[in-house]
Amino acid sequence: MEVLKIIKISNIVIMSKHSSDGIKIAFKHRFNPIGTKFYNNDKIVSLKALRYFKIQTLNNEIFRGMSNLREVWIPPTVTHHAYRTFLDCPNIKTVVIYSETPFTRKDFFNVNTYGYIPSDLKVYVPDSALSRYKEAWKNFPYLSRLHPLSEYQE
Repeated sequence: MEVLKIIKISNIVIMSKHSSDGIKIAFKHRFNPIGTKFYNNDKIVSLKALRYFKIQTLNNEIFRGMSNLREVWIPPTVTHHAYRTFLDCPNIKTVVIYSETPFTRKDFFNVNTYGYIPSDLKVYVPDSALSRYKEAWKNFPYLSRLHPLSEYQE
């Protein structure tokens, strides 16, 4: 039987199963990186709360197989990202990236191995960084999906 442990740290509730790849396992001075708990989870529709976590890296295919995932908010602390972050996430509609520095992998939004990107995907970035993203993505297949965060509406 798996044990679910709830830890409260500075008004943040962290749910952790006793596994090495739990979503968050509290340590005295840090949290472990997000592991594969999202992988193949078809129950999650939105990861809007992700913006509050101090994640530094988005690993390869971190949201893989989340067939009902529609929205992800990526915190400004992300400094590195790998490839095909949204592999097998055909319903992804909204990605908000808070980073001022453009993500640079051409295959970041690929939802399959053939390079398909959903036609209704919208990517929002900080208004102050919009021109940097446009320049960095000028040859990327998802440039037309780029929008300033000020245009975001729920």
